[in-house]
Amino acid sequence: MQDKYVLPLVDISLLNSPNLDDHMQVAQALDQACKEVGFLYLKGDQFKPALFAQLCDIAKRYFAQDDALKMQNYIGKSLNHSGYVPIGEEQFSSNSYDLKESYDVNYDYQGSALNYPLLGPTQWPDDPAFKRHVSQYYQHLKAIGHQLFRCFALALESKKKPFLMHIFNMHPASYASFTIHITLKRQMQKASERIPTMSALLYYSPQPPVYKSLLSKANGLIFLCLKIRW
Repeated sequence: MQDKYVLPLVDISLLNSPNLDDHMQVAQALDQACKEVGFLYLKGDQFKPALFAQLCDIAKRYFAQDDALKMQNYIGKSLNHSGYVPIGEEQFSSNSYDLKESYDVNYDYQGSALNYPLLGPTQWPDDPAFKRHVSQYYQHLKAIGHQLFRCFALALESKKKPFLMHIFNMHPASYASFTIHITLKRQMQKASERIPTMSALLYYSPQPPVYKSLLSKANGLIFLCLKIRW
């Protein structure tokens, strides 16, 4: 960690190492940052700026489209919380107006039908390039998230495998209210296929000062086990 940042900065590059001692070094830094502050910056060789640049380009193109076209994939039409979210759709407190648009995606589950929130096929617009770039970025951050969970396991002085089995076998129904419950008594297929992870592209269009004063103070707040913002 470095003192020049308001929030602690943790380099996770050593999580790519096969050496357990290297992982422990990162785990201790994460543990300290989480206990002392609760929020932190991450950097590391894992992050691919080129993927982020491509994502920004494709997102700008998508959000510049006509509202009627974007609403063809309105999130309200989805059974697994994926799709387009228009301005004002999300409100976190009274007398606040959310000035962002977003497009939410999650694990594009194509298996047998399961009636659980956040688990199912992602609703995609009719744009192969959008699907390709957003999917690549989603998988990129998901892989980093898995590395971080393994690191948290070390910080909690748990054996890697048992800790990950608990995390990867969370029952999707437990996410109905974004509250995390860990269960061991559920029938499993491939555990990694049933983790309801989510990614959201957020777009804040330019607004005059009179509207900025109405911006929700809780923008960006979401209750999850782990949230990575780039």
